[in-house]
Amino acid sequence: MQVNNISTIQYYNKINSNKCIEHIYDTSLPHNNNTIYNYGINFHGKINKEYFINILTKDPIKEFKTFSKEEYLKLTENQKNKLRAEYKQLEEENPYLYQSMGEIHAYAAECLKKTFDKRFGKNNYIVLPIGRSLSSIGKSLELKIGKEHVINIPLSGASQYFSPTPTKEAYEYYTNRLKNDKGLNDFLKFLEEKHISKKDIETSNKHYILIDYCVSGFSLKGAEQLFKSNLVCGNKKNNIHAVDFISLLNRFDESIINSSIKKDSTKTNIHSKLENILYESEYKPFAFIGNSYFLNETTNASKAIINSNAIPRDTKLAWFNLIDKIMTGKGNFDVKLKSNIQKEIDKNKYPKQNIEIWNTPKSQYLSDLRNDLNELSKIFIEIEKPNNTNKLASETQINKLNSYYKYLISCYKNIQNTQDTTEFYQQRENIKKLINDMNN
Repeated sequence: MQVNNISTIQYYNKINSNKCIEHIYDTSLPHNNNTIYNYGINFHGKINKEYFINILTKDPIKEFKTFSKEEYLKLTENQKNKLRAEYKQLEEENPYLYQSMGEIHAYAAECLKKTFDKRFGKNNYIVLPIGRSLSSIGKSLELKIGKEHVINIPLSGASQYFSPTPTKEAYEYYTNRLKNDKGLNDFLKFLEEKHISKKDIETSNKHYILIDYCVSGFSLKGAEQLFKSNLVCGNKKNNIHAVDFISLLNRFDESIINSSIKKDSTKTNIHSKLENILYESEYKPFAFIGNSYFLNETTNASKAIINSNAIPRDTKLAWFNLIDKIMTGKGNFDVKLKSNIQKEIDKNKYPKQNIEIWNTPKSQYLSDLRNDLNELSKIFIEIEKPNNTNKLASETQINKLNSYYKYLISCYKNIQNTQDTTEFYQQRENIKKLINDMNN
């Protein structure tokens, strides 16, 4: 199901003007961040752009290109009340998209905050949302934990950096392709500007959490493999993590927020409505970054101000609503895990398997297996470099590497038949020790 078109003509009729515009949806058009009108509007007939801009901007929000916490704090209470009334009108016109959006984003952000505070320690982590879908949730989380703790990675095409087959040959092919990517230096520069370079991550005591709205999960896996590559950030401190947003959210009891979205009769729970707003919507109306399918596009995409096919004024009102809900405390929720989820995690089905809140025992196993294979492949690639003059490994270590690699490949080939992973987690202790020894 797709979100209904957010019609510029509908807004135009509302301000008592003639029908002199039509809305087009061509995302290939250049995006102009210096204008406040939508780049997807064609002007014709009696009216001109200047007249439309003057009409559009006669409200308290006109001076803002986008909307931030700092801009919110500049508003008077009268201005806030006017904007609340205008947002209420948006809800009535398009409840599918706008109704309870502030509560939903605040709830989702609170679930993330509670999870990461408990797992990594308060203020001891940096959240890295991937692509456009979670950029609005990331901005809502930013209001709760500070903007220095949330950095969006505008890489919509991250799935291309994932090699599905976790063999040494596939990983080497992936590494060579990445090495020859003309945009790699641009991406590394972007990471350096955001203080999440390899040096930053290796010298920091913080955890770095890649997070995406997952269905197939390939974009998240691609981003994880990209960051953990030795060409980008590596993972010597084991402080880079990948979190499936929907899997994490499904672990929480949404009954505490259901009452606030029951007015929307087509949706019965927060998760299905989030899916419609964030994933199924072709508009992604509240994304604050641009599309970036290649590494060399990342910097420009990160500088987008309004990246939406919705009316810019409506986008700003939506941001006002999100900030208003959180700043006034109306978006505060005492979130809690479902009771059976905590029991499942505490039970810890397999010895030595540490299940993250956002994983099931099986998904944790697959993640651990894939990461271990990639780490071994990285060591093999370094050892086998033809111009390598340093003796990186002893013959005994190399024999152990080969033995562990063959074992992990056999685990991968038998994934569908795996009923018990006890042996893997017993062997994993030895594998991790060897990897650490060689990395050091």
